[in-house]
Amino acid sequence: MKMKTKRINATSYFSLLICFLGYINISNAQIDKSDAGIIKRTTNIYNIIKSKGSGDIISRDLIMDPTLIANLDVPSKDAVKKQYGNIQADIVMVIIPKPGVEFLDLSQIFDKYKIDHEYRKYAVLIDHTETTDAKTLIANVGSIKTVIVNKEKMYIDIVTIFNKGYNDFRKRTKESKTQLLKKAGT
Repeated sequence: MKMKTKRINATSYFSLLICFLGYINISNAQIDKSDAGIIKRTTNIYNIIKSKGSGDIISRDLIMDPTLIANLDVPSKDAVKKQYGNIQADIVMVIIPKPGVEFLDLSQIFDKYKIDHEYRKYAVLIDHTETTDAKTLIANVGSIKTVIVNKEKMYIDIVTIFNKGYNDFRKRTKESKTQLLKKAGT
């Protein structure tokens, strides 16, 4: 059975990943008042990674370099239901990586960055954006810059090679706040 999908051309990959993966989805994010730096995701996304040999990997949080994508499809809700069952998501993306792309799950990321077991129960963030379901998080090898443990606020922040977007968002947020204060006359 062939799945009905909408093809995305190569020039749209990066834009789609930034918007759909939710790292810096400004229109679908909210700043947490208790920690003004944490961005809360409001879009429910599922990523289905089709890789040869290991079967499909379904993840709600994905860290992937867009240049490593061979094909990206956004199937209709009916096509997703027929192929994968009833996945409750706003967006489902089917991603076919280029040959040889390796992925790490959360446990492997913790092992690679030598995160002590006592901290592994902390909340997990990606570029200071909350994860939907950290247990299903996967990342391609090479897309993570570092992993930071914040013991005081009890979270682990996975800093990616895409972190510039987060810094730009923070800068725009600060500029907007400054402009609002100027308009208010304070």
